Amino acid sequence: MGYQGRLQSWNDDKGFGFVEPNGGGQRCFVHISQFVRRTPRPEDGELLVYDAVRDEKGKWQAANIERPADRKRTLQRPHKPTPHAVYLGVLYLIVLAGLASKQLIPLNLLWVILGANLLGYMAYARDKASAQSGAWRVKESTLHLFALLGGWPAAALAQQRLRHKSAKASFRRVYWSTVIINISGLTWWLTHPTFTL
Repeated sequence: MGYQGRLQSWNDDKGFGFVEPNGGGQRCFVHISQFVRRTPRPEDGELLVYDAVRDEKGKWQAANIERPADRKRTLQRPHKPTPHAVYLGVLYLIVLAGLASKQLIPLNLLWVILGANLLGYMAYARDKASAQSGAWRVKESTLHLFALLGGWPAAALAQQRLRHKSAKASFRRVYWSTVIINISGLTWWLTHPTFTL
């Protein structure tokens, strides 16, 4: 969180407004979807803590928006890691390696999945750095694509280690969908041994 500012011109029906940083600086567009907690509803003049980032058109917008009181409670709350997805991902990769060694899945498929994991982790790291510096962000759809291509274990690791994209509920729902699709796809493959690429 790099900035504090006051919410202005808030349109509650449409869920957007602007934030003016304390001490002057770049005015940013505010959308309700960028609030870490959306209750209670935002009000004009409310103090916000946020990241300033550029959207796809180069315009400034506020992201990862919190109220100072909520942020204080978050910082005071002891961090309790929940690395279940990381453990599941490691197990998944071990199983894939074992299946490839027994030629139950193509070796090329294993390399594609490992590549998706490497590129996916790099994309998360870049997006985290971009969010902190206000540079161009990596699209969420790109992060989900790497996960869908088998890179979901690295995505879980990135969310855990980088503390990035781990709190946004809508993002997490799509992420877990990619996990289910991958595991279901592997299960289907193994139960249809006559199917080949």
